[in-house]
Amino acid sequence: MTVKTERRDFIRGVGAAAASTAMLAGTQALAQGNQTGAKPMAYQPKPMSFDPKSITGISEKVLVSHYENNYVGAVKRLNAIGAQLAELDFAKAPNFIVNGLKREELIASNSRRSCATSAV
Repeated sequence: MTVKTERRDFIRGVGAAAASTAMLAGTQALAQGNQTGAKPMAYQPKPMSFDPKSITGISEKVLVSHYENNYVGAVKRLNAIGAQLAELDFAKAPNFIVNGLKREELIASNSRRSCATSAV
């Protein structure tokens, strides 16, 4: 006996199964990893790894300004976002709030990394 399944029906069924599995796995992960009251990880800005006066072609003022405004600012922003995430109850918070904070955390983290390595 051969069962004829149309391609669209098969893809729709597989997609629904994958989505429900992902949703169940995400719900279990949130229930296990509830971070209410968790202590946020505090990042500390690293000092400049070079003497800004020794760099030719870029003024000391520009290098120091970039360090203070971009790098130190990204570290402060990352700490602030971490504090907000630590106070958040993931089980009760709307998804868009968690999504927005995690996206901002990723952006600040990438900004912190790129600023720390770009001047060297």
